[in-house]
Amino acid sequence: MNSIITFVFFFFQTASSLKQQKYRGCKRYHLSLSTSFSEFLDFLFNQSAGKVSTEQWIILNELWRKDGLSQLELATATMRDQPSTSRIINTLTKRGLVYRAQDSLDKRKNLIFLTDKGKELQEALIGVVKQTIAESVKGIAPKDLDTCMEVLRLIRANTRSNR
Repeated sequence: MNSIITFVFFFFQTASSLKQQKYRGCKRYHLSLSTSFSEFLDFLFNQSAGKVSTEQWIILNELWRKDGLSQLELATATMRDQPSTSRIINTLTKRGLVYRAQDSLDKRKNLIFLTDKGKELQEALIGVVKQTIAESVKGIAPKDLDTCMEVLRLIRANTRSNR
């Protein structure tokens, strides 16, 4: 979902910069929507037992999918630069949610692992994300959401097929 959001932002930013009349204002709307969604998610995270930021959630979510990733792998998977990823990992380490361990095959590389405390947050935080998504799409017909996703898939497919 995060990659689709990034794509939509890039698409509308590019279209707006080319002064495409039908896309005017989309960049601003997308930024507003992205900020609003992140603020809502942060609010709900802070009400939960986990009290993590959206940025921290994104890293934790990747580690729940595959524990023991390198910082570079986490940065790539979450579409962040390495310094930002490092700061988030440092915060998660201080909170006792993750730890670094040297890679046994490549001593220059540290792998990031979830602690038991970090693993315990998974169910509660995923519940918060599901609640946020449900609140975000409230009042939107399922067929309209399906249409939106299909249009985004088609745009992505069109841009991938031209490489």
